Amino acid sequence: MGARTNTYLKVWLGSAKTLADVSEQVISVEIKDEDRGTDIATVTLGDQAHVNASAIQEGTEVRIEMGWENEHALLFIGVIRKVEATASSSGATTSQLTFTAYDLSVRMQVQPVTTGAKHVGTLEDVLKAIVGRQKVPLPIGQITVGATRTWTEGDPLLQGTRTDWELIQDLAGTYRARAFVEVNSEPKDSKEDLTAGGVARFYFLSEESILAQKPWGTMHYCRGSGPLIEFKFTRIGPGAAASATVVTMDQKKGDVVSQSGLPHAPDAPSALSSNSVEGLKSAMGSGKADAASAAIDHANAQPDRPATTRPVVTMPGKPSDPANAANDITRDQTRLLGLFGRGQAVGTVQLRAKGSVEIVGLANDASGNWYLKRVVHVFEKAAPQGTTQNTFRSQFEVTR
Repeated sequence: MGARTNTYLKVWLGSAKTLADVSEQVISVEIKDEDRGTDIATVTLGDQAHVNASAIQEGTEVRIEMGWENEHALLFIGVIRKVEATASSSGATTSQLTFTAYDLSVRMQVQPVTTGAKHVGTLEDVLKAIVGRQKVPLPIGQITVGATRTWTEGDPLLQGTRTDWELIQDLAGTYRARAFVEVNSEPKDSKEDLTAGGVARFYFLSEESILAQKPWGTMHYCRGSGPLIEFKFTRIGPGAAASATVVTMDQKKGDVVSQSGLPHAPDAPSALSSNSVEGLKSAMGSGKADAASAAIDHANAQPDRPATTRPVVTMPGKPSDPANAANDITRDQTRLLGLFGRGQAVGTVQLRAKGSVEIVGLANDASGNWYLKRVVHVFEKAAPQGTTQNTFRSQFEVTR
């Protein structure tokens, strides 16, 4: 990652071919990148002459590119769904307009094309059919799934009253995946799309495939320096994904069938590295360093370690479907240890939800790869008096 220069921000309204640049009027931008559901962008513009309040309407497309002059990316393409105007004649308050936009998955959050639709085929077939039947179909970025079932005419997948996006999210929950729309560029894209920074695409990725990807980078926790401004984490054993046993009835034989998932892995012994010991002795003195080492030895000797607090559940009476039972006993791979973290870093466009980041410099069991559950990119323009500079920060929530 190169040295950062000045901040970079572009906000366009309209489709890719008819764009109106409103970047100069921007006061602040917040993009919430979620691992489940829909990304949201909130943009505040100065509107002294009230032109924007008349020109910006719900249904308008918006594109947001953010970052630094030497490192920026198209982070958001969406549709405006809410507009709020504030008029003021006070010298202390400038008339403003704030709009909220949702990513293009919002177009699937209306009533189904055919209420009570029935879907047949593999999970990939169903997903492609749902996305392809939209009024403005999204290109498919990638679909990766593990073992799933195939629906037939005699036993179809029933949509009921769920919207297309609700059905897709339900499938993602059942088959341990993440369904989302994200802007990316691919080598096969047209020159026009590559120049524009990419295309919004639909993705359905299994947890396993997401966690198998290489972390986007490493952030070192070193108080007072580096891109990681602050970070705190909490260990909550009962908050870890449960080790489950599913009890069903074999419909052919009438036997009770029990399937169990993998047990929780035992805790690795805690220890202070030699560097940590020497560092503690230098900072705290030998007595306190020895006391810290003794406390760790005491924790290692306890019968109740963190792993013993992680939940173990039995789910009786589940539907007698082997594929569904297999999914029910598969733990959420993004929160096996019950660790939850929240931090803030100097703005980084590579930091995106549905990926992972390596954080080092923490306690032994917390240093390593963390799953990015949410990332919020925040841009704020400098005050008119010029007393501050434009700022770009990335706030994030992670699990492990």
